[in-house]
Amino acid sequence: MFIKDSDRIIVLDQGKIVEEGNHESLMIKKGLYSELYETYFKHQSAEWIAEISDVFTD
Repeated sequence: MFIKDSDRIIVLDQGKIVEEGNHESLMIKKGLYSELYETYFKHQSAEWIAEISDVFTD
């Protein structure tokens, strides 16, 4: 299971809840969760791997 598949994600910042929702809703908010996802997890997603694979196979 990946974080993207979770029904509910709670984002903490210095011990306080700053965001809550599923992956899609948190990405739309463009808050801390989306920043963390883009920085640390995006490169592990199947979508990103497919996207980058196209660059090297052309």
